[in-house]
Amino acid sequence: MKRRLLSFFLCCLCVAGALCMSGSACSAGEADFLLGDADVNGEIEIIDITVILRHGALMKALSFKGENLGDVNRDGDIDIIDATLLQRSLAGMFVACPIGNPVARRTMRFENGTAQRILDLTVDNVAESADVVRFTVYVETDYDTDLDGKPDLVKTWVQLPRPAAEGDYPAPVILEANPYSAGTRDPRTVFSSAVEELPESLLHNQPSKRVPAGCVTTEYAASLFKSSDIDYYTNYRDHSDLLSRGFAVAGSAGLGTKGSEGFTLSGSRMEADAFKCIVEWLCGDRAAYIDRDDNCAVKADWSSGSVGMTGFSYSGAAALEVAASGVKGLKTIVPVSAPASWYDYTNSQGTPTTAEYDYGAFLSGFCASRFFDGALPPLKALYERWRLYAVNEQAALQGNYGAYWESRDYTSYTESLKTSALIVQGLNDDNVTPKHADLMRRAFERCGITPKLLLLQNGHTRPAGSNDCTDIMIEDMTYKELLNRWFSHYLAGVVNGIENLPCVLAQNNTDGSFTHYDSLDEESSMSLSPDCSAEFTQVSAKGAYKTTGNLMEHTLNGQSCDCAALWKTEVKQPITVKGTAEIALRLKTDNLSTDNPTVAAILVDYSDEPFDAFVPTSSGISQTVIGGSPYIDSDKLVRWNNTPVHRKIIASGIMDLRDPHAGYLPSSAVDTANPAQSGEWYEYRLYLNPNIYTIEAGHRLELYILPYVGLPNEWDNYTPEELEALGYTDSPPVIRRDDYTFTIDNRNSAAHIPLA
Repeated sequence: MKRRLLSFFLCCLCVAGALCMSGSACSAGEADFLLGDADVNGEIEIIDITVILRHGALMKALSFKGENLGDVNRDGDIDIIDATLLQRSLAGMFVACPIGNPVARRTMRFENGTAQRILDLTVDNVAESADVVRFTVYVETDYDTDLDGKPDLVKTWVQLPRPAAEGDYPAPVILEANPYSAGTRDPRTVFSSAVEELPESLLHNQPSKRVPAGCVTTEYAASLFKSSDIDYYTNYRDHSDLLSRGFAVAGSAGLGTKGSEGFTLSGSRMEADAFKCIVEWLCGDRAAYIDRDDNCAVKADWSSGSVGMTGFSYSGAAALEVAASGVKGLKTIVPVSAPASWYDYTNSQGTPTTAEYDYGAFLSGFCASRFFDGALPPLKALYERWRLYAVNEQAALQGNYGAYWESRDYTSYTESLKTSALIVQGLNDDNVTPKHADLMRRAFERCGITPKLLLLQNGHTRPAGSNDCTDIMIEDMTYKELLNRWFSHYLAGVVNGIENLPCVLAQNNTDGSFTHYDSLDEESSMSLSPDCSAEFTQVSAKGAYKTTGNLMEHTLNGQSCDCAALWKTEVKQPITVKGTAEIALRLKTDNLSTDNPTVAAILVDYSDEPFDAFVPTSSGISQTVIGGSPYIDSDKLVRWNNTPVHRKIIASGIMDLRDPHAGYLPSSAVDTANPAQSGEWYEYRLYLNPNIYTIEAGHRLELYILPYVGLPNEWDNYTPEELEALGYTDSPPVIRRDDYTFTIDNRNSAAHIPLA
């Protein structure tokens, strides 16, 4: 922006509000509204420019020793006030008294350990409320992923309570990093195939940072704001309740998304670094600019420097990515049903669990909204080359852990976690399974931090809805109140005891009540063994169902068959499974040359009589409104419904028969130098997803050992022509062959079932 100097004008709104030029101090009642504080020598020490601006003062010419005190923008309006010169010019005043009538300060208020509403905001009016100051900035990152010779800028939006913008208090910040939020699209409709790879290592350049040409105020940034700047973000209304209680709310979709520079590289260190840079800007340690063209910086001088991150699914994973950097100022994270391991989200113990090997490349293209409008063809071609690299890297690993996944591993190789964490997880989530909450928990504990786990009976959904204004009870408080208490304590220092939550607060599968546990680890155990009347059991993959829905309908019928071995025991008194079941299997396989030969296990609760269970569907978990929320008047309090069933899956797991060395941790699933051989006996350790689940007396505990479980598609031997017709031209699907059998050594196999 071209800068011109103009005289800064200052005068009174009315005669009664004239500046007091006497040497006497103002009364104690006026102290909160002083424009300047006097030091012990009677000289002005601090000038409160915010108070001057708040009173909307008319202006008259003012200069000091020939120097003008204000800069203007293109429209001739005052843009930058030189507070230092203004202070010197007023140095003859012993005390500066109010201009006009005082305006009461509005600061955050806390009662009973929670932040109270200071703004009248709802989900419906937050976008238009004059009590919210909105603006966008472009935060400078460390990397140049789009190879234009400059560090990438990521667009970040801020919603700031007006009192914080006016200097009444420094605002703690809730940040959500959500690559989905700027729009998504099937990448096969956007991107073309490339013929040459662009290795990710070439995107690690860190060019010199920009040199700010000047600095503009938050007020000026807000004056440029248009609703279209953030209307396309799908989550900018999600934290309206916390915003109404004085927290600032910020968000970004990150690299390669609409309005930002760079490439979307899902799960990468560059993605994590970009979001980390936003935290640094919020803490005063990073530059951000008013736009992508001019180097006019804007500071987050309204921020308290205390940042909390939260988010559901991908955005929860981003919170962990940033926490793993150890960035200063990030005080806490609340990931909700969030992937902790990008390897384990798409693979399990050496075998892929997705329909295609290249899910990471698919997800990146799915969120690459920078390119959705058809612009930037040279950059798009460059990005398509990276996508080819990502496809090939994942396909080459064939479900094994390798360098591609190690660079996206925020649980096995981080020693920098130092934030508190409230990890929220659905125990019936078959998208982001409970194993991710456990991997996250282990990573924090390895760094000397004990996180809190809130385990609920929902599937892959948020516990409480923002847009539909619903909430649930968590013992004596609602879920939204719990979040308020959590952020009030960790971001604003409120003493409310929330840090004394149990290490594990788990919703029971029997009645929806809650039980406290000291950890997710087992307290005792039981063994479940096969019937050893037969020395061996042979299981054939031929004709076996590959998806869980079909397994429940057809295979899990309480009997052994060619496609499954069944181990079972009667439950004579209630038991609670708690932790990760480990199945020790001594196996040999007749044909390990086939594609993706797998062994799987499903632990099942069975009863002859129907019993109630929480069974979420693809549309979420059924719920009933039971009244109004005791926390937010406009919210509906809901209760999740259960469904009568005869069988309920407790936990499941799957692994590659070619990799007997693969264990529970992602990094153990490496391609070994001595792969398994057909017809040879091997010792396998198959791990099921952790759970906390109570089995009632009179039920039967069943364990099925079978070829497949939890797979998304039933791919057979498609021809290349059929694959092309399905749209898989550059990334073939994961083929599940069934031309193999495995044999179980019953006398040397058993299941270790962890119990509470």
